[in-house]
Amino acid sequence: RFVHRIDFFSPFAQVVSEINMSNYVKGKTYKPILYTFIPRFILKNKPIDNADEVYMKLMNNLKHVKDKNRTIISVSILTEAWINYLGKGIYIIGAIFSILIMVVSLFYFSNNVFLKILSSCLIIHMLNFNLSLKQIISGSYQLFIVFILLYFSNILLEMFTKKLEKKIK
Repeated sequence: RFVHRIDFFSPFAQVVSEINMSNYVKGKTYKPILYTFIPRFILKNKPIDNADEVYMKLMNNLKHVKDKNRTIISVSILTEAWINYLGKGIYIIGAIFSILIMVVSLFYFSNNVFLKILSSCLIIHMLNFNLSLKQIISGSYQLFIVFILLYFSNILLEMFTKKLEKKIK
């Protein structure tokens, strides 16, 4: 059972063999990504990440309900790409992922400590290939926001302590 849980190739292979021009979802799981950066308190009906839902619906159609090897994990980034655009999806996700890795690498190898730490935080989500594209982007975005808030809170705290030290002297 453990091997089935960590096996990302079998679900991808099954999707490749079963999803074709008649039943691919034409970008349906990528649409919520457009709303990632809009807070839910501003857009109450913000679309949720639906990649796992779409994937599970496809798997329910592809697998028999009584199948003992029915454990299905989250949709991976490659499987999601195939479900959306077939072979073209792999190229699209490869291009997007390459750009993201390049940006994170540029941050990491810069002389700016802020960017180095930020890139170290963001790479965590990018290397988890068990996530959908929306999960990678939104998880990285949330981590970025937390990092920015902590960074500026630290600057404010430092300024406050310096002022306090001057008053004490």
